[in-house]
Amino acid sequence: MKIKLICIGKPKFSFIKEGVNHFSKVINQLIEFDLVQLPDVRISKKNYEILKRKEAELLKKEFKKCSQIYLFDEQGKEYTSYEFASFIDRQILNSVKTLCFVIAGAYGFDVAIKKEYAQIALSKMTFPHDLVRIIAMEQIYRALSIIKGKKYHH
Repeated sequence: MKIKLICIGKPKFSFIKEGVNHFSKVINQLIEFDLVQLPDVRISKKNYEILKRKEAELLKKEFKKCSQIYLFDEQGKEYTSYEFASFIDRQILNSVKTLCFVIAGAYGFDVAIKKEYAQIALSKMTFPHDLVRIIAMEQIYRALSIIKGKKYHH
C-alpha cells in the first residue's frame, strides 16, 4: 500500500518545511509515502466559495490517482492514535492500493467535496492548515509505528 497526503499550497515557514521533510523521511522508512503539494489558488476578489470550488477542481484531478480518500477536517470522525492505527491497518489488510489523506486550503473544503468523501478530525480545535501537515504526518507515522510494533508510541 501507498499513503499519499494531498495538500493545497506549500508551507510558508521554515520550521514547517523541516517538520514535513523529517516526517516524509521517517514515514517512507515504514511505507511508501508521497506528499503532494498542489499550488495555491489565486482569485481577484475575496470570494471564498469560488476559491474553495477552484481548489476542489485541483483536488479532484489528484483524486483520480487514489483508491480511498479521506479529508482531514475538524468536523470529521475523531480517533485515538490506536484507533487511527487500526483504521490504517484495515486499509492495508483490505489491499487498498493508494490511501489518500487530504488537507484543504486555509478556508476549508468546498461543500461538494465534503459531501462526497469521509472526513477525519485531527482535533476539535482549529489549526493553521500549514501546521496540520505536520500533525497529520506525525499521526500517520505514529499509526504506522503502532502497526509495526516500533517504540515511537509508548
